[in-house]
Amino acid sequence: KPNKQKIILFTILALVIFIRPLKYFSYVAAGGLGYTPAEINKQRYAPVFEWLRRNTKPDEVVFANNAMSVLIPIYTANNVFFQSLAGLHFMSNGEVQERFVLNNFWDTFNPTYAVANRFNIWGAYYPTLYDHNQSKNKIRSWFGLAKKEYVKYPPEAIDSFLRLAEKVQSQDFATQLKKYRVDYFVEDKKNARWPIDKLLFLKPVFQTDDLLIYEVIW
Repeated sequence: KPNKQKIILFTILALVIFIRPLKYFSYVAAGGLGYTPAEINKQRYAPVFEWLRRNTKPDEVVFANNAMSVLIPIYTANNVFFQSLAGLHFMSNGEVQERFVLNNFWDTFNPTYAVANRFNIWGAYYPTLYDHNQSKNKIRSWFGLAKKEYVKYPPEAIDSFLRLAEKVQSQDFATQLKKYRVDYFVEDKKNARWPIDKLLFLKPVFQTDDLLIYEVIW
């Protein structure tokens, strides 16, 4: 007679072998592996990456929107002017913020905009500091001490950034951009509001649908 333990083991194996695949197929049938509209939209970038791979030198710098700038170093040998992880590298906070403003030069900067783009501007510094201060409050509560009030994004930090943005936007874009290396621009006409006709230092070199690549000619 089969032993009870073997029957239990066989039942468990059957569940693992047969039921888990059924759950997977059910997940797929329900659209679980479908792509989001944003992911589908990014497929448009493939011809741009291919052109950059074939026609640019390694480490040349590309100016693009953040969605594309995240992907360019992955699919090409190029660097980018700015992207959301810039603050993790050996770069001063001032340079990170100035690059961010230049990369979004034609946007309207206000407190709401700053908080919405907080990671691009300050990285993880203020959320980490806020969480640390909340830990202090927890310790205070253990000893019956009054908790202190903390804000995640200090108004003075927001004001300081907005003053920088105002200063940068009050000056000529091309003059400020020359402080940094930029070899190519990639414009996505569906999302960008760049006044390309006024950027006389750009020479068009490639176009696919609503995506255009320009070489920087100083």
